[in-house]
Amino acid sequence: MSAGPFLQIGCNKTGATVRTVARWAILCDDDRQTEDDVTQTPQDKRGPDAIEDELRRTRLELADSIDTLTAQVAPANLAARAQRSVVSALQTPDGAWDPRKVAAVAGVAVVLVVYLVRRRHA
Repeated sequence: MSAGPFLQIGCNKTGATVRTVARWAILCDDDRQTEDDVTQTPQDKRGPDAIEDELRRTRLELADSIDTLTAQVAPANLAARAQRSVVSALQTPDGAWDPRKVAAVAGVAVVLVVYLVRRRHA
């Protein structure tokens, strides 16, 4: 009954067809399936060269996706993105530093340093 990785399953009563991939099973409305209901799709009739070309294209697309994800989560890129975010949060829309925000961050930094120094020497 296996006709390759792509199957087209047709239901005799409704005439509906559903494409399934590999081990996924989709049952017909009446939950019955016969040998006559399973046929190969046109993709199964492709030649080896066409399949190899599709695999090559898919491999290249996957490699590009992996490269993009790797670049997004690289520590240097994450640090640069965080730095840009902090700088933009501390600046006014015209690009000047907002003194109140800078003072608040400096105050938090001083409190944190004092806390860490006291904790280390306690």
